[in-house]
Amino acid sequence: MSADPQLRERLERAAGFLQVDPAVELDRLHGAAHRRERGRRLRALAVAAVIGVLGIVVAWQLLPPGPAAVPAGIPGGRIAFLEVDGRRRVVVGLELEGGDVTALSDQDASALAAAWSPDGTRIATVVERPGPVYQVVVANADGTDPVTIVQEPGTGAVGPDIIDVAWSPDGAKIAYAGRVVEDGVARRTILIEDADGTGAPQALEGHWESVSWSPDGERLLVSGFPGREAPFDLFTVRPDGSGLVRLTNDGAALHRALWSPTGDRIVSFSGDGDYALDVYVMDADGANRRRLTSWEGLDMFPVWSPDGEWIAFASDRDATPAQQASNRSGEGIFTGLSMYAMRADGSGLREVLESDGALPVTWTS
Repeated sequence: MSADPQLRERLERAAGFLQVDPAVELDRLHGAAHRRERGRRLRALAVAAVIGVLGIVVAWQLLPPGPAAVPAGIPGGRIAFLEVDGRRRVVVGLELEGGDVTALSDQDASALAAAWSPDGTRIATVVERPGPVYQVVVANADGTDPVTIVQEPGTGAVGPDIIDVAWSPDGAKIAYAGRVVEDGVARRTILIEDADGTGAPQALEGHWESVSWSPDGERLLVSGFPGREAPFDLFTVRPDGSGLVRLTNDGAALHRALWSPTGDRIVSFSGDGDYALDVYVMDADGANRRRLTSWEGLDMFPVWSPDGEWIAFASDRDATPAQQASNRSGEGIFTGLSMYAMRADGSGLREVLESDGALPVTWTS
């Protein structure tokens, strides 16, 4: 971790709103020389994505007031996405019928992640406050009446202490990717908390960076590794920590994966080139992995529509030539990320919201 201090500094800054632990990314980048060349390129690209999304913090322009022009044919509902202005990060809700946009999180705090409740009446948001202090806040669907159910002081480890959040299908529990301190060492893992904030959180074994709850409530989909040096992959595990099952075995980084509403598929994103991140879908057991996008640039952060028939994601395919050239060269910062949607088989691609950095995080009816 002493190598490449500039890279580490940029990762630490980028991790302020991205679901990734930069220490893990650096370990994977510097400690994988013995792996196949393809694996090395995947990890290097993933680290570049972390650094590149930092450009949103610098280049973001606030959405203009009033409704956005959402194209016809996309199912209704609301998509929540991260809107970033300077160092401020706000969760914004986009009404797909009418195009209204509304801030859903406290604009005096920095939002890191969000998830609608299963019935769409509440939203759980991860925020960072000065200190730093990390919170999981549950509010009404319009952002009103917020209640803090988790509040943790920063551990001093690299990157934010809470970076992802997911609801149980019955709305009674919330799982979040946080940190626990054991023998003076902070470890990233998944913790499970009552949705009303009562009781003590339950922590899983292993190092886990993201979480999605299966629609039947029986399993969690997590990304990371169960040991100290295992490859970074996708796994499922029961909420009590038993029954760990590996789904992927390629060590690809930044598998931000979500279960489909029907529970039979998983969407994620990954890369196989110097300037390429694409959206992938696989069966719930990890089989039949298939790529849905083929844009030569950045397609990432996919989320399912409530009926499982559509996928929204961030892309730089409509960025300016200068932005794309910067993204392609790797010499600058990734910019020009708009929101797109497509059917779950990859057809029907259309732009949902033109921007410099709309990152979808959750979609509800």
